[in-house]
Amino acid sequence: IILSIPSGILKYLDDHPSPSLRWIALRNTVDATAYKSFSALLGFFLIFRLSQSYSGYWRGVMDMEQLSVKWLSAGSMLVGCLNVAKADAQRRNKFQHILTRLLSILHALALLELEGSEHDPHNFHERFDTLQTIDVASLDDVTLHGLKESPHKIETIILLIQSLVHENLSSGTLTNQGTIAKALQLLYEGLAKHADCRVIANIQFPFPYAQATAYLLIAECLITPVMICVMTRHVLTAMLYCFLLLVTYLILYLLAMELEHPFGDTSNNLDVDSVQDTFNSKLLLLLSPTVCRSASLKSESSDDLLERALNGTNSLRAAMSIAEPKPPRASNRVLKRETYRESDSFKPPSRDR
Repeated sequence: IILSIPSGILKYLDDHPSPSLRWIALRNTVDATAYKSFSALLGFFLIFRLSQSYSGYWRGVMDMEQLSVKWLSAGSMLVGCLNVAKADAQRRNKFQHILTRLLSILHALALLELEGSEHDPHNFHERFDTLQTIDVASLDDVTLHGLKESPHKIETIILLIQSLVHENLSSGTLTNQGTIAKALQLLYEGLAKHADCRVIANIQFPFPYAQATAYLLIAECLITPVMICVMTRHVLTAMLYCFLLLVTYLILYLLAMELEHPFGDTSNNLDVDSVQDTFNSKLLLLLSPTVCRSASLKSESSDDLLERALNGTNSLRAAMSIAEPKPPRASNRVLKRETYRESDSFKPPSRDR
C-alpha cells in the first residue's frame, strides 16, 4: 500500500503536467520492455526458490514420519523377540519398560534437536518439560545424569538401547538374533533419517542466491511504481496494479522463507507436540498385555475352521461386538441401594461399591 500511493501520485502528475514539472512526463521517456524482462527474471528466481523450499518441506515431513515408524518398528521387533518360555516374567517386564522409556526419550530429543532448542539451554529444558515422555523419572539416576551431561544425547540413547539389547540377549531374555539384528538396523536407519531432517533444519538456502533474490526484490519495489504509470491509463488502476504486483512478489518471497524451516516452535511449523504424543500412544502398545501375546482360535478343528472361513463372513464391527464381555448383572436390592439422583439426572451404580 505504501508503494502504491507514489504510483498514483506519479500517474496523476503524468496525466496533468505543469510547466514546472515537465520532467515527469514519463510516457515519452521510459520504455516498458526492459521492465517486463526484469520482472520475468525476478519471477523465475522466486518461483525456483519456492519450489525448492516446498520440496524440502515435504521431504522433511516424510523423513520425520519414517523416523518414527522405524523406531517404533524396532521396538516392536525387540519386544517380539522376548523368550516367553525361558525368561521369567519380571525380567521380560523390566526389558519392556526400559525399552519404551528409552525410545520415548530418544524420539523427544530428536524432535527438540530439529526444533533448534538444543542451542538454547534454558529453552531446551523448558521444552523438554512440556514435551511428553513416558515416565522418564523411573530410570536410574546414573542413566539420567549421564544423559544430562552428554553433549550428544541422541547417540547416547542409541548406545543405551544397544547395551540393553545385548545384555538381555546374553542372559537369555531375548532370542532370535536375526530379528534383533534387523531391529538394530532399523534403529540406525531412523538415526539416518534424523540426520536428513537435521540437514533440512540447519542448512540454509545458498546465501548468494538468497541475497541476489533480495536485491532484485528491492529493485522491483523501487521501479514498479514508476513503470506502472507508463503501462496504465488511470490513477486508481495504477495504484491497484502496483499493489497487486508487489504483494504477489512479497508473498512468494516470504512463503519460500517460511517453508525453508519446517521444524520450529512457531504456529506455522510442524506440530512437534502432536507428533510426540502420537508416538507415545503407539509406544505404549508394547506394554499392553493384549498385544504382547500370540493370537489363538476358538476351534482347533480344521474342517470347522474351513467351514467358518467359507460361510461365516461378517463385518469387523459385528465380530468386535461378539467378543465384548457382558457386564455382570446386579440384583434389584443392590441397584435400589446404590442408585442415586443428582441434578435431576440418574447415574449408573458405582462398581467400586
